[in-house]
Amino acid sequence: MSRRILVTVVLVAACSAGGLGATTSWDSKPFNTWTDAELNSLTTGSPWAGPGSVSRIKQDGTLAKTGDSVIISWTSALPLRQAAVRERIGLNGPITKEVEAYLAQPVSMFIIAVKVTGTPEAKELAARAGTAQVATHLTPRDKTPIIALRGEGYPIDVMGKVLSGEDAVNAAGSVLLFAFSSSNAISAKDREVEFVSQLDDVIIKRTFHVNEMIYKGKLEL
Repeated sequence: MSRRILVTVVLVAACSAGGLGATTSWDSKPFNTWTDAELNSLTTGSPWAGPGSVSRIKQDGTLAKTGDSVIISWTSALPLRQAAVRERIGLNGPITKEVEAYLAQPVSMFIIAVKVTGTPEAKELAARAGTAQVATHLTPRDKTPIIALRGEGYPIDVMGKVLSGEDAVNAAGSVLLFAFSSSNAISAKDREVEFVSQLDDVIIKRTFHVNEMIYKGKLEL
């Protein structure tokens, strides 16, 4: 996963502060004019990003909610890449040629970001992402699951900033990144795609309604 992709994903995750903003039609105005409320709405309560579930497998095999909050984002989608740029350049910031070139790049992988905060155990999930890829998949309705090609995890502070080294002991949660092959055909006709990741005894889920993930007349994944 390239450094540019990582920076973009973490920026999007950091935007996901929680609490749904006012709904908006994101394709009705230039992305650099999105207000903070519109940006928050896109990154926490839109077809591309929103709450998921976090459960722990108990000794008897049943599932119990962990008490964590989780936002799961399809960050390779153009609207969320634009959201990361908008967060970086600010309201009415300049759209440079470099920005245009970056946003015009074709998507080579589907990237799902998972931001988990809440309980003390949330920060421990970052270390499990690399081995969780084989138990992480996207499953379009009535189709074969698409297994993650790669998983990475990063401890974050309360503001969503990635921590490293000794600073990691102060982590408040984790951002998990999973990459999937975009050569697997997903279309609006699939209607739903379920994301599931099992990190040892923790299971994280979200259902994406891909028939709603239309931006400027095009399915954006």
